[in-house]
Amino acid sequence: MPWFSRSGPRKPVNWKSNLVAVWLSQFISLSAFYFCLPFLPLYLKEKQIVPLEEVSYWSGVFIAAAPISMMIMSPIWGALGDRYGRKMMLVRSTLAGAFVLYLMSVVDNIEALVVLRLLQGAFTGTIPSAQSLVSAATPEKNQSFALGLMMAAINAAYTAGAYFGGIYAQHFGAEATFKMAGYLLLISTIMVLAMVREDFTPPVRLSSNTRSARLRQRRASITQFRTGIPALLIIAFIALLQTYDGPYLPLYVESIVTGGTATVASISGEVYRMTGNINALASIIAVGGSISISYIMDKKTPRIAWALLALGCSLGVWVIGWVETIAGLTLGRTMFLFFVSGLASVLVVLLSRLTPSHKRGAAMGWTVTARCVGWAVAPMLGSIVEQRYGYHAAYWWLGIISLMLIPAFLWLTGRYPEAFRPPAEDEADEPMEAEVILPPQSLPITPQQTSASVRGKAEDR
Repeated sequence: MPWFSRSGPRKPVNWKSNLVAVWLSQFISLSAFYFCLPFLPLYLKEKQIVPLEEVSYWSGVFIAAAPISMMIMSPIWGALGDRYGRKMMLVRSTLAGAFVLYLMSVVDNIEALVVLRLLQGAFTGTIPSAQSLVSAATPEKNQSFALGLMMAAINAAYTAGAYFGGIYAQHFGAEATFKMAGYLLLISTIMVLAMVREDFTPPVRLSSNTRSARLRQRRASITQFRTGIPALLIIAFIALLQTYDGPYLPLYVESIVTGGTATVASISGEVYRMTGNINALASIIAVGGSISISYIMDKKTPRIAWALLALGCSLGVWVIGWVETIAGLTLGRTMFLFFVSGLASVLVVLLSRLTPSHKRGAAMGWTVTARCVGWAVAPMLGSIVEQRYGYHAAYWWLGIISLMLIPAFLWLTGRYPEAFRPPAEDEADEPMEAEVILPPQSLPITPQQTSASVRGKAEDR
């Protein structure tokens, strides 16, 4: 017997320990991305890779490049994860990210950076892989907690990555942050291989003589996808709000710190550090929003509460416009990210509840595709508005656009009231009806088949 083979039954996976392992790997991998990417506008300006007046524009192009390719590939990777295993997809995404981010540190022209950013979007994508892995292994009654915790990992990673990335860039320069990010993703890959377990059983592939059953499954998949389309549209809109100011936020911080008199030579480590601190503090608050607001979904919550939570997003952005200081920017971003991150977690839980467990890998892939639509549009939109009207007008527009979340959530809670309702105690441990999949040999037996079976047994006797 080969040394690597196992005898006896496999030990069942403990969903709690697996959740911790996936959370840690996700925290490290996303911290790696946030370790370097938030400082790209300052990096382009410092290295004079593009003309000064085009820094904001090319930052928007760079940020939007990955979502475009990720938009196409995420459902494909999600479907492959449903068929061949989610752990394999998580390893693929972290390892690809390690190579791409390291290569970004050695190129010196904007075209190569954009191409690498496209490759990053096509071959990485740790979020859907981790979410589908956790969702498939977690009991239904713990789905809100587990997925809310995974969404909190995104904000916690942004906190750590932005904070320590700012300190690292202050001492070693922005270029060195890309190399360190690659090393961190390599560590995350090793952690996934060593710590994460998956009890994966490939789905039963229907044989050619069950054509009608295949057609029924395809119709059911189409119906389930149409059911989740409204949630996906709002996920895309929230992603737009979250990344709208990415191309010009560091430049806005620089203008406040220097009074708008900064040149290429005068960019100091203080700007890097302060940008990282602002993002880190806002992300700490966003972690609380992801956990607490998704937890509300398991309680009896009136519809008006969701409208008030959506209103909080706009109020946070307007604080930035009213108070033109570092304090106002920090307060407004923390308030905005608290509410918008929590609502984003709620939508992921909603889509998970509307999707059978054997299809959640593809569903999480579609959530990333929806986010990518927002991630691709937002940087270009934000950079264009900022170049034409200035920083404060861009934030005022963001606050106005955020008001659309109020009618969106009022409609969503009315359209899917059962998904926003806490599960009953006696139903919490029961599998959903939609999750029952009958393999070909378990299809209902007809009376003719029963009589034929009885005749066969009689002949044997």
